Amino acid sequence: MINKYKIEGLKCQGCVNIVTNKILELENIEIDDINIDLEKSELTLLKNVKFDVLEDKIKETKFKIFE
Repeated sequence: MINKYKIEGLKCQGCVNIVTNKILELENIEIDDINIDLEKSELTLLKNVKFDVLEDKIKETKFKIFE
């Protein structure tokens, strides 16, 4: 299942890398499961992750995530 989310605060590739690395800390997530479109500030995950778990991980950065 494909899940899409908006991420607030993405401004550069470095921001994308920070978010990507945080998501990779989650269990059973691999780099191929993650796609972040910088222009749209959109995260696409190819695996199911509970939103609250994802949100808690993103809160560890300066970014915010929305369903």
